[in-house]
Amino acid sequence: MLKLPILTIKNAQKLGAKLLVEAGIEPEPAGVALAVEKHRWAWRPKQVKVILIAESHIYTSASDFALQICRENLPLNARNTPLEFVRLIYCLGYGEPKLLSGKTVQRNTGTRQFWDLFGRLAETGKQPRGGQKIWWQNRLSWKVDTLIKLCSKGIWVLDASFHAMYAPGGMRIPNKLKFALHQLWWEKYGSNLLAEFPTAKIWIIGKTVADDFQKLQINFDGWIYQPGAGRSSSRNLEQGWTELLNDVN
Repeated sequence: MLKLPILTIKNAQKLGAKLLVEAGIEPEPAGVALAVEKHRWAWRPKQVKVILIAESHIYTSASDFALQICRENLPLNARNTPLEFVRLIYCLGYGEPKLLSGKTVQRNTGTRQFWDLFGRLAETGKQPRGGQKIWWQNRLSWKVDTLIKLCSKGIWVLDASFHAMYAPGGMRIPNKLKFALHQLWWEKYGSNLLAEFPTAKIWIIGKTVADDFQKLQINFDGWIYQPGAGRSSSRNLEQGWTELLNDVN
């Protein structure tokens, strides 16, 4: 039975943190990388058919990481998920302040565009809109239903790095360092993990991630634009979607 490789994750996180410090960038608390993977693995399908590799994890500060998800506020079918708070779409506390034990330092609005992407793949539609006009419990139920349907379809999302590429506010780390973190993730973790699912289709979310994977000579089946990518006359935001949906369905 495939198990979460805790020691591998911890060792790779230390190497990546060293790269960040050398570049003058403060890394996240050491435990964030492992907590992120715990949330991810909690939603791993029994049979993985399609793996999406993205940059969906947002910088989680030490003060925010100290918060916990209140288990009693979770839907019954999601109460076996981890309780650490991290800014990852698989963490139900991300984007749902009422689930947390305290108030986050940075705003906790979540990533609606990524949920819309999930809803499109799971055929549950877009994340419910309306802000305070809708009950947060209804939105949370939709999220859990979407994650369950993704699992039933065999869809699993990985991040191409153990370290966040974006901090709150949208600040992005330099491209050279980003490439080094992608390479570290692949060599220490990603290549071995993907080898466990030899028949799975591999799709990349984000053109810059796809470009880095091509430079690293990593094989994948296709790519789509990052959710929220800006529109332009030279950019077809539907790039790859027909083929991805064919692989999913």
